[in-house]
Amino acid sequence: MPAPVMHVRPHDGVPLLVPAEAPPWLFLAFTTRGGGFSEGPFASLNLGRSVGDRPDAVRRNRERVLAATGERWHWVAGARQVHGCEVVVASRAAAWPAECPPEADALVTTEPGVLLWATFADCVPVFLWGESDGGSQGKGRGVALAHAGWRGTVAGVAAAAARRLAAELGTGPAALSALIGPSIGPCCYEVDEPVLSALDSAFAWSREVLSPSPRGEPYRHLDLWETNRRVLIDAGLRPENIYVAGLCTACDTERFYSHRASGGRTGRMAGLIGIRPFDA
Repeated sequence: MPAPVMHVRPHDGVPLLVPAEAPPWLFLAFTTRGGGFSEGPFASLNLGRSVGDRPDAVRRNRERVLAATGERWHWVAGARQVHGCEVVVASRAAAWPAECPPEADALVTTEPGVLLWATFADCVPVFLWGESDGGSQGKGRGVALAHAGWRGTVAGVAAAAARRLAAELGTGPAALSALIGPSIGPCCYEVDEPVLSALDSAFAWSREVLSPSPRGEPYRHLDLWETNRRVLIDAGLRPENIYVAGLCTACDTERFYSHRASGGRTGRMAGLIGIRPFDA
């Protein structure tokens, strides 16, 4: 049986899902719903500020997650997610205030100590990282994080993030690696119009990522994992460098928040990625 792509690493009562293998300079994690201070439908590690949870609980949850990373980050960069394909480069020299983030669904950085942060509750987290040979300057390193719901997936947000990261590193997308993190799986994600039409317009292979629904036509099940994997391959990544966690948020509501499975009233997990402030 193959080793899992992600495994749980508890830290001070906060379970973080981390890659089974990663370069020592890379920090990458995905939170679960356990280990926090929220109650009710948001129990317990809700990290979403706009879902109706108590602000003090969300603040304490976020502080706890940052402490659990074990790193002293210079800046935590987040964006206002709008289900598009805009990519923003995070740099401490042009840091934006937390109360006024840019509208974007992908973040890129090549600076050590900058932690990229995005929240999820079924949408697909696409983590990207890579290195380039910087000659006399040593190796360049970079990371990216994309938020890909069905709209962002169709718009190509994962590809846009990969291309921008490759451009920042001065290399090609083939030098990058990617991890498609926990999100709603093909087992649970049922769609109909207008999603089916949008897929047909965007991808020649759209019917290959659909499967029958028990409810029959016009419903189908959509595999967002495979769709984003193909989007990354079309952008130039090597298939062997793309990993899929294979963890469905809607199947496991004991461990994850799921907007679809909860009927919309639930919390948010966070995807986190950064270049560690100091080399390990």
